[in-house]
Amino acid sequence: YVLETGRIILQGPSEDLLANRDVQRAYLGKDLDVEV
Repeated sequence: YVLETGRIILQGPSEDLLANRDVQRAYLGKDLDVEV
């Protein structure tokens, strides 16, 4: 799950959430390069 202001905005397998660029920017920083 991905939460925003206490509400679930995305859900799914962790690999899919980690691959989401918006999630990466919001939670992990702008310039993070993640291999999934």
